[in-house]
Amino acid sequence: MVSRKRALLISSITGIVFSIITIGINFVLRTILVNQVGIEFVGLFTFITELLGILSALDGGACSSLFIKIHKPIAENDESKICHYFRLIRIVYLIRAALIAIVGVVLLFFLPLLAKDVNDIGINYIRIAYSIYLGINSISYLFIYYQFILEAFQKRFVSNIISFIVNVLLSAINIFLLYLIPNFLIYLVLHSLIQFFTFFICGFVVRKKYPFLLKNKQKIKFSRNDIIEMFDITYYSLSSVLVKNTDNILVTKMNGFAVNGIYSSYKLLNTQVFNLVGKIKYSAQDSTRNFLVTSSKEKGVELISLLTYFYFFIGGICFVCLSVLSSPFIEIWIGQGYILDALPIVLTAFTVYVDTLIFPMDDAFYSTECYRLSRIIPIIEVVLNLGISIILGILFGISGIMIGTCVFLLYKIVIRSKLLFNKKLNYNCKNYLLRILLYTTLPIVALSICYWVCTYIQISGIFGLIVKGFVCVFISLFIFLMSTFRTKEFTLSKTLLTNAFKKKKNN
Repeated sequence: MVSRKRALLISSITGIVFSIITIGINFVLRTILVNQVGIEFVGLFTFITELLGILSALDGGACSSLFIKIHKPIAENDESKICHYFRLIRIVYLIRAALIAIVGVVLLFFLPLLAKDVNDIGINYIRIAYSIYLGINSISYLFIYYQFILEAFQKRFVSNIISFIVNVLLSAINIFLLYLIPNFLIYLVLHSLIQFFTFFICGFVVRKKYPFLLKNKQKIKFSRNDIIEMFDITYYSLSSVLVKNTDNILVTKMNGFAVNGIYSSYKLLNTQVFNLVGKIKYSAQDSTRNFLVTSSKEKGVELISLLTYFYFFIGGICFVCLSVLSSPFIEIWIGQGYILDALPIVLTAFTVYVDTLIFPMDDAFYSTECYRLSRIIPIIEVVLNLGISIILGILFGISGIMIGTCVFLLYKIVIRSKLLFNKKLNYNCKNYLLRILLYTTLPIVALSICYWVCTYIQISGIFGLIVKGFVCVFISLFIFLMSTFRTKEFTLSKTLLTNAFKKKKNN
């Protein structure tokens, strides 16, 4: 049996290494797509993917609820309950796939209302592209849960390897075909098949590695309480999906596919960089969920604090570097004509950073089933995000949309941490909120200094980018270390790293 720490280490290392290689491949692929097909089609791609992302909420959060619940029987090695939840998951995902296909087809007729300047590409072409992605995406939901099952069993490194191999092979074919036949639909099909084959192969591994999941033929009994509990998370699931997948749709609606294509290039850069942090984040997720449901409340608070500090340190540096270096990178990458103003760049990076920073709290919120304490919170979150984003988006463009996301995150941090710490963990949430305030203020201070220093560095090209990168990392590290070296989290992190190096040296 692989230990929790070993599983986390393997998953983190494989995730980071594979992500770095995948990031390079994705940027090559995106460059060829822009040059061979056009920036408008990049905007179309992000528009379609986010539209289908919203449809993923049609299960009402039942899938998320079941995957949260399955961690406890896995931690306790209760095969009977594991099989029970696994079969429930299969049924719910089958229903989810059917719902996405049906509602997706209905939505096909409303596409002209959701985007600006549809005639630039052609509504029939948009509908064809959307239908292709909808079809492959719907079928993928028949297998997607196998990847999550592997991760729940702390075998995320296996899904990392599968995803990496499939991604590299299909992306290489995609790059070749884009040069040979510059066609967006071919790109879309191959990109969609990456997820499909990843989930399908994960299913094969699960069936071989955990045969007891399929051999158990015990009849599933649904009680009224089971169904109620399954949909307790519905409002939160809808809130999360809507907030996550509406930015590009709003940008497309207000500014068109070309502007969305430019914005999505920045968003891709942010997403890919923070995905590196995310590989550690999600590798730890399965272990921390098991830990939270089996350990004491004090240990749970300590784990959340430690992980939050880690994401502050790594994520804060990423935020500063992305805010300062994104435009120089975009200029080198695809040209001067694809540069945005500074404010939306900073706000976009900031929202991704804050979302990463509060992940330990938010994941613990779901793991401890705090979502059962209030149903009004996610409704307010959606109203705040969409209301402010639409109003300010009309007035200030992309910056206004990002401000709406910032307000949503602020409300989310305060309200959810209050429920988690005060109600579940018997810990004063003010301590957590003060820590988050510090962890958001320090990167902003570091950014201001780095931005000012980098204006005096008159070096262009890749070398200039590297120099500015070193400046940003050095200044951020100095500010973060000087501001936190007396904290408990710093001391604990130092102890853990020292012990890890000693063990490695002794081995």
